[in-house]
Amino acid sequence: MGKEAVTELEIRLEITDKGNFDEYLGVKVKKQSNNNYKLSPLLLIEQILKAMDFNEQTKPRDIPALSSKILNRDLERQTHDTTWDYRQILAQLNFLEKSTRPDINYTVHQ
Repeated sequence: MGKEAVTELEIRLEITDKGNFDEYLGVKVKKQSNNNYKLSPLLLIEQILKAMDFNEQTKPRDIPALSSKILNRDLERQTHDTTWDYRQILAQLNFLEKSTRPDINYTVHQ
């Protein structure tokens, strides 16, 4: 971003320029040689998995949920007691899918 644009933003929005950054909300940011930026969500994904107590013993699924299948609550199954913050995890997943992982959009919103 040009110095003139930063100066204008500082005046209008009462912000300060903190210089370059390499991480934003759990997403690593790397400037490439062609002046594009590469976003890597690995840190955010690790934070989400840790918050949900996923570990090496957690069994992954071979395929993601089908987008043609409507997900419903299983009323016959015993309730699952969770200790993680559902709203925080959902907000992180929403940010993740909007910023770097549009392929998980349907699953997150269901």
